[in-house]
Amino acid sequence: MAKEWAMGSAFLFAVLTVLRTRAAGKRWQAYIPGGIAVAVGMYNVPSFTLARAIGGLLNWYWRSVLKRKDTPLIILASGFILGEGLLSIANLIMQSSGVPHS
Repeated sequence: MAKEWAMGSAFLFAVLTVLRTRAAGKRWQAYIPGGIAVAVGMYNVPSFTLARAIGGLLNWYWRSVLKRKDTPLIILASGFILGEGLLSIANLIMQSSGVPHS
């Protein structure tokens, strides 16, 4: 049933993308999911997705409930994510080259 699921998802998100485009400038546009976000998100591992979700909820709480300004910790967290990706590539290259690790 993978073919049917893929065709149904393609149709659903094509309709949602058209609706999102037509709703430009309206307040409720932000609540319509984008197809690109879903397509990219399905390839993320749960640890990355859950960390982003928890970080997003904490940022919402910090800005909306506590009424504080944006925090520079967001920049730090983004740096950690970028650094993890960069070091994963370096680790892959070293492992492919046969560099021993202890």
